[in-house]
Amino acid sequence: MKFLSAIIIIISIVSCYQKKDVLLVKQWHLSPGVDTSDIEKSKALGPYENQKDIYLYLENLIEKKQINLIVSEGCEGEIDQNFKTTFHSWNLDNLKAQIDNKNFANIMAPIPLKLKAKYPELKVICGDNDKLIKDNLRAFSDIKGFLGFYNRLIEAKSKSQEKYYLYLDKLQELFSEFEIKAPIKFTLRKATEALSEFEMLIYKRNDSFMNAISSAKQDKIAVIIGGLHVDDLKSKLNNFKVEVYEPKGYRDDEQALLRTFKDNLTTKMKTRIIYNQVPAGFSLSKFSIRNPISVDKLFLPEELKDIQEKLSGSEFKLLLGDFDNDGIRDFTFASSGEKYIMTAEDTDWDNDGIDNLNDSSLGDIPGLALITPVQVTNNYLSQKKAKLVTEEIKKNEVNLLSVEDIKHELLVLEIFNVLNDKKLITNHRIKNLRAQRQLFSYGANVFFSYIAHTNTLEYYPLKLAKYIDNQYKKRFKDTEYKRYINSYVIPLIIHSLTHEVAHSLDFDIDSYARKFSWTWDTLKYKGKYLNQFRHSKKVINHIDMNKKYLGSTDKQWRAEHRKFLNFSNQFHRVVGKKERMKFLNKSEFFVPSAGARFDQQISFLYPKSIPSLYALKNQDEWFAEIYALCVFSKVYPDSAKKIRSIELEHLLGINPHSSLAHCPTLLPK
Repeated sequence: MKFLSAIIIIISIVSCYQKKDVLLVKQWHLSPGVDTSDIEKSKALGPYENQKDIYLYLENLIEKKQINLIVSEGCEGEIDQNFKTTFHSWNLDNLKAQIDNKNFANIMAPIPLKLKAKYPELKVICGDNDKLIKDNLRAFSDIKGFLGFYNRLIEAKSKSQEKYYLYLDKLQELFSEFEIKAPIKFTLRKATEALSEFEMLIYKRNDSFMNAISSAKQDKIAVIIGGLHVDDLKSKLNNFKVEVYEPKGYRDDEQALLRTFKDNLTTKMKTRIIYNQVPAGFSLSKFSIRNPISVDKLFLPEELKDIQEKLSGSEFKLLLGDFDNDGIRDFTFASSGEKYIMTAEDTDWDNDGIDNLNDSSLGDIPGLALITPVQVTNNYLSQKKAKLVTEEIKKNEVNLLSVEDIKHELLVLEIFNVLNDKKLITNHRIKNLRAQRQLFSYGANVFFSYIAHTNTLEYYPLKLAKYIDNQYKKRFKDTEYKRYINSYVIPLIIHSLTHEVAHSLDFDIDSYARKFSWTWDTLKYKGKYLNQFRHSKKVINHIDMNKKYLGSTDKQWRAEHRKFLNFSNQFHRVVGKKERMKFLNKSEFFVPSAGARFDQQISFLYPKSIPSLYALKNQDEWFAEIYALCVFSKVYPDSAKKIRSIELEHLLGINPHSSLAHCPTLLPK
């Protein structure tokens, strides 16, 4: 009988265990430290809709007696009447005081705390583990930190040796117990380890939730957790009846971010090399490495070590070749962010008088590449005939080149011709106008790029088309398309195109920039790789640091611009003409007597005579913007006037008025 009783007890326990219903509720929770004491202001926070829906949903289930236990993440132990912990400025006592407030559901406080305040008899448990929470947050921080170091090291290697060694010194300081010989590999490995630890800690925290659920006497349980926990916890609850509720406003930011981390780390471990400034259809298998340069002449030991970390033996050998033995190496390796780039350094590998971009052979080796036939498309209502436009470009001794199946855009070619014919872009060195896909990013709104050593103006028709289409849908969908082309697209192309033409000019930019409030420090480059066996236009002997315009760095200017954007957003919320004028009068961004409309009354660029936000990046981009705006004001004479210039700031992000003092110097009379 005792044996039978034991069996009955076991069956009874298992039966109770299996009868438990578990509802997993996905939450998008607030970041730690956010103050939500202002109920109305907290409605603007991203998780608001999600948090409110969860509260109302669970409130309804509790009223119907379909939930008798709440299990929460983010804390440890039971939430009872003695629970004093404060989250986001709310605790159990001040929530109890708000029970009769009609906005109680809107309060952005932890949902379990709100439910306990409203239903004192409800069992509410913090099913998490405080130590594991802290470890989880640290691992997440480590992933971001090591990836940040990795990206900065990669970027600095191609742009600034000084910055690279500053980052390396900082990394070595943080990990003094190691001798970091290969910092890029080190940061990548540490980021991968942190990611593994982060996932492991999620699983361990889920074990804590599992223990809380299993040991509970209640049988109708709601577990409020972040989406990262759900799949693993659901699999662990296979002996329970489990449902998952995804509330309104839920976003799987954490899951998406984790996937991004994984994808990024996988990509970094299998980096693809991009071949740049090579003929269309370039075939590496048909490229011959001849006349190798000795390694010690081309690299300092630390430069050699860094590049060999990234490249295989066969790829590295490519850097040593000088096919025609003219003292210019065939290729140069660099990196841009996460991408590795092998750029043709010598512009005529076989010294046959034909530039690489137009050459289909390599000395005695035929079929190196294919000359892609030029194709032209007309997306933007150009009235010109493509054949006439392309012939005109050839008369001006500019080659039209295409990569793969990328078609030239007729409107771009037409504008290039018109500016040439009207002698608005004179003395440029452009030999090739090349349509291609963008290999790496120069910026979100950059559609043209001048490559000095090949005298090539690249442009990216697909990126340009996508941008123009998006702008029309977002900002101008109620505008007649022809008017949109004339009023927005043509000015956009004129400005973008002439900005890159400016980079092709033979002009002493540094001396000119110093006259107009630019300052910077010059450091001598201490290495070999950036100045030995190079094309004359690519030799680097010094590095510019601490660039400032009117005493501020680009970063400082952008911080000021964010203040302007905040002011603009606040202005839109002010109601009434008198109230708006009072608000304007208090602002540094108000331009008195400019015009009646809002887009004529406030400006970031005009009061400071700044050409554009992009012009603050460095002296070269500042000069290119000034030149482009001089051309722009020639095409559109009214654009440099006060009111129109402010309007164009809001339309295109440019301030033509700032160029007036420069145009007599930069443009022909």
